[in-house]
Amino acid sequence: MARARLDTVRGLKVAVKDPDAPDPEEDEEWGRLSIPLSAEERPDVDEGLALAGKALGARRKDG
Repeated sequence: MARARLDTVRGLKVAVKDPDAPDPEEDEEWGRLSIPLSAEERPDVDEGLALAGKALGARRKDG
């Protein structure tokens, strides 16, 4: 029960199928990318990120 409170549904499903499988939430490393943009470029990038979020099913907005 303790694991069910802390783990994701996806992680629990994987654990049930194969207890030795790696946690799917930990299989990718993320990094931060910083690119300088001009004031003119920023709206285009914001629009592209918004469209990508819709395509990927983003549900929350970060900072």
